[in-house]
Amino acid sequence: METKHYIALIGLLAMGCATTLITIFSQRLRDFVFFAMVALAVLAERGSFDVNFLGEYWYRGTSRGLGISVIDVLALSVFIASQLSPRYERRPWFIPASFLLYSAYFAYCIFSATRALEWTYAIWELVNIPRAMLIMVATASFVRTSRELKLIVLGICVAVLIQAVYAVKQRLTGMFRPAGTLDHANSLSMYLCLVSPVLLAAGLSNWSKLLRWFVLGCTAVASVTVLMTLSRAGLPIFAFVMFGTATMCITWKITRRKIVVAAVVSLAVTVLLAKSWDMLVIRFGSATIKEEFVDIEGENRGIYWRWAKMIVDDDPFGVGLNNWSYAVSKTYGARVGFWYEDYDDIKVAPEKADIPSHRYAPPAHALAALTLGELGVPGLILFLIVWFRWFQMGATFLWRRLNRDPMHRLAIGFLFGTGGIFLQSVTEWTYRQPTMFLTFHLMMGALASLVYERQLARKNRADDGGEKIFHIAGVDVGVSLMGARK
Repeated sequence: METKHYIALIGLLAMGCATTLITIFSQRLRDFVFFAMVALAVLAERGSFDVNFLGEYWYRGTSRGLGISVIDVLALSVFIASQLSPRYERRPWFIPASFLLYSAYFAYCIFSATRALEWTYAIWELVNIPRAMLIMVATASFVRTSRELKLIVLGICVAVLIQAVYAVKQRLTGMFRPAGTLDHANSLSMYLCLVSPVLLAAGLSNWSKLLRWFVLGCTAVASVTVLMTLSRAGLPIFAFVMFGTATMCITWKITRRKIVVAAVVSLAVTVLLAKSWDMLVIRFGSATIKEEFVDIEGENRGIYWRWAKMIVDDDPFGVGLNNWSYAVSKTYGARVGFWYEDYDDIKVAPEKADIPSHRYAPPAHALAALTLGELGVPGLILFLIVWFRWFQMGATFLWRRLNRDPMHRLAIGFLFGTGGIFLQSVTEWTYRQPTMFLTFHLMMGALASLVYERQLARKNRADDGGEKIFHIAGVDVGVSLMGARK
């Protein structure tokens, strides 16, 4: 490690001790730390907030070192404080919904790392999973009422406004597709597809009118910002998840007010599309579906699936977590006529200025193809099961969709946000980027808390009616006791 890494490590340790102490003894400061954790997650990839230890900047994998960020420190402080000094009556001990399945996925990734082609690259990505689990349990421990949900929503609002300011500045300086604080416009699009349904659901809840209008204003800002990204996948996905969220959060009865709102929104969308039409035509006409997924000309999305198939044909368990770039550069690229340099030929670390002149394979631009190639068939199946559980957690809130309580309404937003990041992951790998990765698992922690709070409410009602409900990893198991009471 370099001197700056030792300084950063000392700084993170000092910050961790300080924030843990203040969050234990001050509930207000704990709220502020949690709010900062949500808002600053969008800056998790910036050099001032994230440090990579024992890594290599020249590797083109999804992780380039052992990453630790300010967000991790804040999450640990919130978790410890929530356990030692809870704001409300102490909860019974519980395992957040999906946590056991995610732990099984983590165990499989450990197995994958032990047999990876280059285990050091695998470890770099492996450590991100405990980071996600930490932020998940920290959020699940902290969120108890709509008060804590407000902090999440306001934190997301701040993050969206930060991205909008950066995007406008970049567009004014001539950038065709603004990326905000992220590394690519598609990453910004994915982030907005993830968080915007949460804002819309919050704006349609029964919070105060002032708060709802502010949140809806931030939702409008997010809509304009995602349009500036000109993401071919992101734009239709954003429209789909926002329409789905609105549909599941309002009555379907046609009223004069709804007609007026729909007309205003349609007019605004028409004006924005008209202003951006020329750029949209250029962007959507840059490649056909056949060129993107079928033709083998350049690194299109079709070739990634071909490489994934080659890998699992050679080894059903894949090449190892975060080893895609290493394996494709060394072996699989040449099999279909692509030339890449071999990482094993690196004797001296190249200068950062020379990195663009080196040619190594990028991560597969499809999360499923990337997972298949790195973790094999069993890893992809397990990963899809975890995703199914996340969807199932949110889908259970659709049955009483007209309930405007934020504890119910935001769960619908989390569901459609999950759909947004899942759908864009069909053509992107950026789910693994720290901003998306940490924010998404924070949302899953909040959703797990809402699932548990709903179960507690059901338990109280069931106890009154003679039924005992046990909770196992977010699943209800009910046993009738009426006969015994009689």
